[in-house]
Amino acid sequence: MERTFEGFRGFTSCLEGANEKGIIYGTGAWNIGDIKGSKAMEQAYEMGRAA
Repeated sequence: MERTFEGFRGFTSCLEGANEKGIIYGTGAWNIGDIKGSKAMEQAYEMGRAA
């Protein structure tokens, strides 16, 4: 997954004002709705509230 983050960081480096605030690994979600109710979704929600 680190390569994916590196690619995303390369993309966001071109965007003015973009700042990485953290990383949440939402692994194991293969189908629509799989992520709902997961720990990753809760972490994303809390991270968004703190922004």
